[in-house]
Amino acid sequence: MAVDTWITQTANDLLACWQEQLKANPDPPADFCVRVGESVAEDIDPITGEDQCCEGLAWVRVGNMVPSSNFPDVDTTYYKCYPVTWALELELGIMRCMPGQAQTPIVSCSNYQKAFTHDVNDLRAMEETLCCWKGTLSKGRLFAVLSAEPYGPRGGCIGRTMQLLVQKPKCC
Repeated sequence: MAVDTWITQTANDLLACWQEQLKANPDPPADFCVRVGESVAEDIDPITGEDQCCEGLAWVRVGNMVPSSNFPDVDTTYYKCYPVTWALELELGIMRCMPGQAQTPIVSCSNYQKAFTHDVNDLRAMEETLCCWKGTLSKGRLFAVLSAEPYGPRGGCIGRTMQLLVQKPKCC
């Protein structure tokens, strides 16, 4: 069985750019990784007890892949054969502790100001990540930003996700 190196390389390039941009922030997250599944869980490591949310977790996740002959539009036609072009969804995400959790047990305006500053800095890092990542894509490869949405509060975590579509090279 062949491995799809294009998806792997594209996601890893996006993660490298994301990490580079977030490390320029005053308070970068501790962990950077690829994730799989429908969503990213707010994990606590059962062995070390590390709370990835409160340590800060940034990720890239591969989402849906849809036929797209006219990128970024989704095809709605029937194929006699395999579709020739695809749009791949990628997600940039970051989660941090919500005020009132672990390191910030007191819910105060100053703790919410810190969370606000994280969010604004993380949002800016998302923008800069796209500039970096665009340089890794082959010439003429298209991508679209679908949204950059707040995340949570969920499981004591807050953060942000950004959904992207990227045009996958033709297979046949």
